[in-house]
Amino acid sequence: MGNLILEPVKAIVSNISPGSLSMSDIADLLELAALTIRSTDLALDLFLDTLQPNAPRFMTADVQVAKYLLRNLMAIAVEHIEEANSEAKRLPGLLDLKLSPKDKDGSHVDIDFRIDATGTPR
Repeated sequence: MGNLILEPVKAIVSNISPGSLSMSDIADLLELAALTIRSTDLALDLFLDTLQPNAPRFMTADVQVAKYLLRNLMAIAVEHIEEANSEAKRLPGLLDLKLSPKDKDGSHVDIDFRIDATGTPR
């Protein structure tokens, strides 16, 4: 299951232009991960194998500041995922991720989010 998520994310991360993401962008990315991923193992694989090694390349901040920020935001995100997973209720069809048919290099993702489903987050 993890490879279905990790491989597309690795492809997306490899296509990010050097120096194109601010610290705010990284914080938004980790917030999205914390709100959508429900497996701490998958989150750790994503953060430690994909984001952390590549972050100095695509972040605009000083390398030491970027490492410090990333390490702390990842810890907060994993804690949130762990807490949310303990109280999670499965809702099939609430969120659907797929590669965009318009993109040839596999770096764009289409996300369908059902706002009419019972229990939709506010």
